[in-house]
Amino acid sequence: NVEGLRAEFLGPYGNDWIDTPHFNRLAVEGFVFDHCLAGGIEPRKQLTALWAGCHPAQSGVAERAPSCAAGRWLLDSFRQAGWSTILVSSSDALLQHPGSMVFDEHRLVAPVKVPDVVGSRDLDDLVDDGMQLIPAGEPVQDWSETRTAAVFSELIELIERNERPCCIWCQLTTLNSLWEAPLEIREKFREPGDPPIWPGINIPRVRFRKDVDPDVFLPFVQAYAAEVHILDLCLGGLLEVIGRSQSQNSWVVVLLSPSGLPLGEHGYLGTAGVPYHAE
Repeated sequence: NVEGLRAEFLGPYGNDWIDTPHFNRLAVEGFVFDHCLAGGIEPRKQLTALWAGCHPAQSGVAERAPSCAAGRWLLDSFRQAGWSTILVSSSDALLQHPGSMVFDEHRLVAPVKVPDVVGSRDLDDLVDDGMQLIPAGEPVQDWSETRTAAVFSELIELIERNERPCCIWCQLTTLNSLWEAPLEIREKFREPGDPPIWPGINIPRVRFRKDVDPDVFLPFVQAYAAEVHILDLCLGGLLEVIGRSQSQNSWVVVLLSPSGLPLGEHGYLGTAGVPYHAE
């Protein structure tokens, strides 16, 4: 479940400027869903709905059990069938979710800490100049050093040593919390005449004035594209390991995203909880 992943940045959904061969492969070999009706905008309630099989409006995040009628944690069904269940995430907060208690095992990998994602104070007021946004942190030198790669390395290790039926749930939170892609990869998505690339790992969470030059958002769109590129590389490694597995026909890969991330639409950039629009 990749938080912040926008469908239109993937080849199967019409993207033609970011090379996503492994997402394309997953789409060709499986099913692609063209429509999704979201029951709410609260990520944790959406997660409760996925784990409990009920509408987000019926799910109580603060409760140990789903509040919907006849609700049942999905992981309980796996466990009763004799499967092991493992939760992998880079979010420490996710482990506080009541549904996470149902998993047999928790794996917190390369956790994202507040100083890493904030760096500079988020702006609450309207801004009209990209120069007001202050970069923080240093991108990694190689994509394999990112937290995204670390999470996928953990998934690959689990698959390689798996000896019994297993349900592995990965909640990836890096895409909407920090961007670590090397500057070299970001430059690949920059065209001549574009503003300089965004050099920080922090994601500014601000709202611009309506008459701002759209080019202001290009560095952030390009930084996001670099993250999607790395995500595709990691997915390729995962699919390769599954392909080599003796039980490859027993593995089912399901890719979900609870919501995208604003990258300039209606003036919003990286802001969580903004009004949802068609994009």
